[in-house]
Amino acid sequence: MANRETRRREKHKDTTKNITSMGEESLPNAIKTSIIVAGVFIIFYILTIVITNNINKNVDNNYNQEVTIQYEEILASETFSMNYNDYYVLFYDFDDHLAFIYTNTLSKFKELYPNTKVYTVDLHKGINAAYMDEISNSKANKIDDLKLTGPTLIKIKGKQTVLYVEGIDAIKDALK
Repeated sequence: MANRETRRREKHKDTTKNITSMGEESLPNAIKTSIIVAGVFIIFYILTIVITNNINKNVDNNYNQEVTIQYEEILASETFSMNYNDYYVLFYDFDDHLAFIYTNTLSKFKELYPNTKVYTVDLHKGINAAYMDEISNSKANKIDDLKLTGPTLIKIKGKQTVLYVEGIDAIKDALK
């Protein structure tokens, strides 16, 4: 019986020794792991700052910019649904090499008739491309019938098309 008790005590000492030795080894490993993880986070943080170029930028500068909302450019799908009874819609490609002519003509028209509402539609935008066709429809009075071949000026009165002009010279003459 003494042998049994001795073996039991020795076994208990070995178990206690293993537990303490595992605890002593895991503490340095946990510290090393924590340092490595923190180092990785710091590296990713620095990389993010460098990539986004936000090191010397002041965040408050974004709040000082004045926001302007323009209501003159619309989508082609809104042509017949504007809230005014009498208005013009000028369709042209804003990126075209002749776009400045339309812009200047429109500016002069607005100076002469400041109370007349004029909207513009950028034909270069993909969403407006659906209304481009080989044959135009000058009698369109609803959006489903609208077909354009290029730069076009439409005057709408009471949700009906009263003027439909195509081409740069005709548009310039209509806006005089």
